[in-house]
Amino acid sequence: MHRACCTVGTVAWFWAAGMALALSPPGEAQPPPAAGRAAAATLALPSPAPAAGKPAPTEAAAHGWLRPGWWLQPVQRRMQWLAQREIVQLVAALARGDGLEPGKGWFQGSQTRLDWKWLAAKCDADQDGAVSPTELAAPDGFFERLDRNRDGAIRAEDFDWSDSSPYVRELAQARLVFRRADGSSNGRVSRQEWQELFERAAAGKEYITPDDLRAVLFPPQPPAPEEGPSPLVLFKGFLTGELGSVLEGPGIGDYAPLFELYTYDGTESYSLAQFLGRPVVLVFGSFT
Repeated sequence: MHRACCTVGTVAWFWAAGMALALSPPGEAQPPPAAGRAAAATLALPSPAPAAGKPAPTEAAAHGWLRPGWWLQPVQRRMQWLAQREIVQLVAALARGDGLEPGKGWFQGSQTRLDWKWLAAKCDADQDGAVSPTELAAPDGFFERLDRNRDGAIRAEDFDWSDSSPYVRELAQARLVFRRADGSSNGRVSRQEWQELFERAAAGKEYITPDDLRAVLFPPQPPAPEEGPSPLVLFKGFLTGELGSVLEGPGIGDYAPLFELYTYDGTESYSLAQFLGRPVVLVFGSFT
């Protein structure tokens, strides 16, 4: 199984690399042909005489295409461009056995035009790295939504949703406590549910210790079964066109492609053109 996955992965990688190179943007410098070099040599003006004690410039110095690095630079630029293609990253992730996980393959971070730089350029009048309620001048409740840590100012860290963000880590811990207390799973913790969480942690005592709270928040878990499709199944889906695409999706500011989709029962169809001029949210990638 592993050898088969590696073989399929190698073939798929070279196929993806070839397709990405075929679709690469033009404009790379090419070495001048022999006729062009001869013509250039014929039309070249005579070089000034070298100063005393200095060697005359060689042909390699006069023509960049003779430098060893001249041939290597376009290859390096093309390889860097190739490594950034979604299809190449997808095939490399499948060959490594990464699976379908955030941050791997083509599951990269989200992009948006409405980030901290955009907000600071429009609202940070004094350019102190923070936007105050006066500078934002937004409707009631809007500032509070953006000021995540509630320190009275909107800063760059309020837009940081990475795993290294203190807010994201604190929010993960708070959600863990919330899920343990929300016995009805209705998204709200009542006074009774909070009291029940205390009683479970105290186990008959009138107080709880840090270890008591840890035991409630992190109870022993049974071994989780292996989930998700195998690497071979993912490669088959890739080769059949069910997983990934050679053509990347539109970038920020590009026009969305026109397409038409049918409802699950096939009785109705919806075209993106029907929603022209209206905000549209498209959700893809569900395997359920």
